[in-house]
Amino acid sequence: MIDGRARHMGLGPLHTVSLAEARTRARQARQLILDGKDPIEVKYEARDARRSPGAMVFKEAAQRFIEVHDPTWRSPRHRQQWRNTLLRDHASSLANRPISAINGALITSTLAPIWSRTPETAKRVKQRLERVVQWVRDGMPVPNGSVERHHHEAMAFVDLPAFMRELRRINSVSARALEFTILMGARTSEVLKATCEEIDTKTKVWTIPAERMKANRLHRFPLSNRVVQILNRIPRDGAGFVFPGSHVGHPYQPTRS
Repeated sequence: MIDGRARHMGLGPLHTVSLAEARTRARQARQLILDGKDPIEVKYEARDARRSPGAMVFKEAAQRFIEVHDPTWRSPRHRQQWRNTLLRDHASSLANRPISAINGALITSTLAPIWSRTPETAKRVKQRLERVVQWVRDGMPVPNGSVERHHHEAMAFVDLPAFMRELRRINSVSARALEFTILMGARTSEVLKATCEEIDTKTKVWTIPAERMKANRLHRFPLSNRVVQILNRIPRDGAGFVFPGSHVGHPYQPTRS
């Protein structure tokens, strides 16, 4: 009896559990009752612990992660990279480690052989490992159906000076808008929709109102001397867009290939 409620608990089938072992199990159950515990609930708790996400080994977690997220990945190459990264290449030594045992230190030591050789690869693999571990700890949520975004590749820093020199040789609105965007580090939409009223070349400040910012907060950009030169060379009448389009009242629209 537990808290006035009758509980019935088997000790195992006769063809498997001997009488001596059954007596041992019965004594262990009575000891749990003596400690104020329900032996049946203790049994269920142990079962649930084995089934918990933290007890799952990394290989199984990675396979489930890939299965769940595969529909959100458009690129076959991207899918293959995830499989190779998590199931075959640098993370293979983690295959049979429980998720609960994987932490930042273990991930770092696992990737130590490639940190100095290919740091970019190591960083990418580390991010993927951490994402799988955190996904399991968050309860393995199902994606909301949105497709994973992929950013455009960035130009290598060493190539930028030559590119900027070539860009400045081109005399067009698109060239100046692109140079302005690079120098300001602003989003393309923020630059193309910039108005003359937002820019003060005397105080060298570009003030973007909150309604045009992604974070919905007013933002002020300081203007470098080169940016001021660009602005002074573009015909402006104090109104309209800084980079006007071919149609009156509309901003410049870059041609998409």
